[in-house]
Amino acid sequence: MSKITIGAISEIFKTRKLLALSACLIAFAAAAVFITAAMRDSGEEVIFGDGLIMFNPDVHTLFEDPYWNLMVSEIISDSFEAWDTGSRGSDLTVVFIGEVAGPSINMIIPQGADSHVVTPIKVHYIIHQGERVTNLRVGELVDIREAYFFVTPEMSYRYGAPMGTVASVRGGRPMIAGNRYLIYAWLSGGTAEIYNGERILSSFRRISNYRLSPMLPLSEIESPSVPHYAAFWQDAMTLYGHLYHTLPQSPPPAPLPQPLSPNEISITTQGFRETDIHDSSGNLLIREGRNIYRVYNYNPNTGSFTSRTQVGQRIPISQAMRRFNYVLDLDEYTFTNMIFTQGIETQITITTSYDWMLDSLVRYEGFAGSNHLELRVSPAVANLSNTLTRTVIEPSEIASPAELRRINEGR
Repeated sequence: MSKITIGAISEIFKTRKLLALSACLIAFAAAAVFITAAMRDSGEEVIFGDGLIMFNPDVHTLFEDPYWNLMVSEIISDSFEAWDTGSRGSDLTVVFIGEVAGPSINMIIPQGADSHVVTPIKVHYIIHQGERVTNLRVGELVDIREAYFFVTPEMSYRYGAPMGTVASVRGGRPMIAGNRYLIYAWLSGGTAEIYNGERILSSFRRISNYRLSPMLPLSEIESPSVPHYAAFWQDAMTLYGHLYHTLPQSPPPAPLPQPLSPNEISITTQGFRETDIHDSSGNLLIREGRNIYRVYNYNPNTGSFTSRTQVGQRIPISQAMRRFNYVLDLDEYTFTNMIFTQGIETQITITTSYDWMLDSLVRYEGFAGSNHLELRVSPAVANLSNTLTRTVIEPSEIASPAELRRINEGR
């Protein structure tokens, strides 16, 4: 496979004139269909549950229809420098370095919007974070809307894209796991940017992400619908390519959640999407949006209750990785009926805070999912067990008093 260096691209594109191509949207008419696919990892098949799919260039073929790409080609009238400056001048935009952290949610959108995937990205380094973007933290996951989708039967019939392929939208290319990317993303209020009631950052243009690398295959930077992407990539590497060498190769560790109230229990979970929660008196907790309420005299047959009191929030960190942060008032809680997502590493981190100071920290990582796991949490105790086998799962970490002091002083 032929390679092209930054210097070679510079020679090729010494004189370049950006094409202005009319942009228009293709109407997609299909129901939201989630399909399960496999990826190959070191010669083995890895299956993800719940309709999650992970792009693998060794398995999936990229479908780019010439007429389709012409119809959705972008208008590019500025230089990369102008694009970069404009992206860093808004309170709704972010510019950061990140890598694919897991499988994507396949989103087939009804007429009037572009189908896409929602991909979990591990944040390595933040270059710009707009004031209105609050969910970007180094070491943590963030969901990004990418401009491609996995072809479903409906989309194959409508556009002729073969089943089992990945269809490009507006010339978009999938970010590939194992590589770090310079990512430009933004918040907007369109229907396609909402998932489960939450706004998702969009990186939905061909010029929105650039793989950090001293050189790339021609096939990765050539783009029929954005002919000058290669020149943009060259300029991106000129400006930010030093991060390829200076950033640590290993991903940064996930940060602890910041307290939202003086006294609280914070429980960050990953790998299971649903659970029943009861308080110390056996009252069921229910969710409405992000808010969590304690309900009294609950009737499971009718769903009715006599009253309710708000006791916390469930804050999505990554819908794709089933990663959520439960922030609850101080009490004892029991998590039951955990429904795990196949193929995603399970994690639970529990912290307790008093007067804004961290008082305890317990982690569970890499434990096997089961339909019989139960988590009991109180300000003093955390216990994860299998109710069928009556076995206790030991935590992978319990912070010492000295470690807690160090964390509190670092804040």
